[in-house]
Amino acid sequence: MRRNDRPGRAVIDLHCHILPGLDDGPRNWDEALAMARLADADGVQLIVATPHCNLDATCPSPAQIRDLTAQLNQLLETNGLRLRVVPGAEARATTGLVEAVEAGRVLTLGDRGRFLLVELPPSGQPLFAAELFFRLRLVGVTPVIAHAERYDFFRSAPGALQELADRLYPIQVNAGSLLGREGWRIRRSARDLVRRGLATIVASDGHNATDRKPVLAAVERALRLSREAFAQLAFEHPLALLRQKAGPAATSGSGKKAGEGRH
Repeated sequence: MRRNDRPGRAVIDLHCHILPGLDDGPRNWDEALAMARLADADGVQLIVATPHCNLDATCPSPAQIRDLTAQLNQLLETNGLRLRVVPGAEARATTGLVEAVEAGRVLTLGDRGRFLLVELPPSGQPLFAAELFFRLRLVGVTPVIAHAERYDFFRSAPGALQELADRLYPIQVNAGSLLGREGWRIRRSARDLVRRGLATIVASDGHNATDRKPVLAAVERALRLSREAFAQLAFEHPLALLRQKAGPAATSGSGKKAGEGRH
């Protein structure tokens, strides 16, 4: 895609594993640059780098994430890409997370100190999540629920996710899930969250330039979203978080849902 063929919209990818050598994302700078080229061509203007942070296993230091982010931005500029990257992390929900956040050992989204992307256990009942989220909010940090469609518990007990949404915890779903790349059950779950207005953010959760690409534009076409609805999911709500505004509330019950206004 040539430079002047880029999609004519602003897009922010709030969840992407683009920093090399930190997790299961790109292994080197060449792979990271390949991901950046795909995102740039797809119309993404800003990526939040969110390497995995599991305090019970491996969690890169904030200094390391900031340093790699700066190096990547220099590489993007050298290669003529307008895309830019800001630091962050995808933190696994663990018992010591609140203390680590307070101590500055876990990066918030955009390194702004306001919102934290949180990954829950993939299976089982995360009964501690509500307490963990409450404690995070007490220290001034609001959790953003990463790829909510993938958790078995929320698919079997949708009321639990509704309760978290009612408490104004932003909910993110993956573009690949919406497009069916994780199977029909997860696709149905992701699309239902968008349709019901519970999911307020769509992000790539990109890991590479092959099967988990950092691209988002196909979601608008696949779900037949209006331009305005897609902009809310992929630009306006992520931007509100990065500007340290109050998190975008789910539009459950009354009010216009993100999927309305289809064409």
